Amino acid sequence: NYRYATEKTYVHWVVQYIRFHGKRHPDEMGPAEVEAFLNHLSVIRSCTDSTQRVALNSLACFYNKFRKQELGTLNLRFGRRFKRPPAVFSHDEALAIIEQLDDPIRLVSQLMYGSGLRISEALRLRVKDLDFSMQQLIVREGKGKRDRVTVLPRGLEDRLNRQIALAASLHDQDRANGVGPVWMPYAPQTGIVRRHHIHPDRVRRAVRAAMESARILKHAGPHTFRHSFATRMLEQGYDIRTVQELLGHSDVSTTERYLHVM
Repeated sequence: NYRYATEKTYVHWVVQYIRFHGKRHPDEMGPAEVEAFLNHLSVIRSCTDSTQRVALNSLACFYNKFRKQELGTLNLRFGRRFKRPPAVFSHDEALAIIEQLDDPIRLVSQLMYGSGLRISEALRLRVKDLDFSMQQLIVREGKGKRDRVTVLPRGLEDRLNRQIALAASLHDQDRANGVGPVWMPYAPQTGIVRRHHIHPDRVRRAVRAAMESARILKHAGPHTFRHSFATRMLEQGYDIRTVQELLGHSDVSTTERYLHVM
């Protein structure tokens, strides 16, 4: 029940680990080789603490869960942990970027900015997750597999209804053409080609191009819309606990970063 993106990341680090040790078989390696690889990431490649921990989680899953071989306690030198304030768009900058975008990327960006969604959360939204009468939307299994409720901007209601109608039309067309059912969460991977949501890289490329057209020269991307949502909420007087709930942060210290931005 890992996400597909997590599976790909874990496989990537296992492959890197095997290549680092000259393509030796994992049967021939154990905790000492894992320590050597992870310390190499920190000392030689200067990877950050977070990158090193992702690699550690990948190898721990590979050995402990897949190969049923306990790694035990490892002697690691962790890399540096950088704590930089998040990049944030001003309201005018956010609108200028969105103005340069075409649908459906424009709608995705508006949801990220207006509801504080991560890019994956915006792309995975389903019709049942929208509640126009209550002006809220439900994020299903966000980071940490937690559900949460956040605000739904009233200004997006008409545009969202048009998108729902378009999605329904495409679904009816697919059924008429015998394409088959849509993919469902946690269903087995069958290899059948189905209609799926927009790829996150398409959104990232479009937002970067829009930033260039709007002459916004910040080191930013689609996720910056989420940072900007949090900052706007605090600027408007919402208490930090409320913003924490809307963003789905498990620790309020993560939300407190936006106070430093202000």
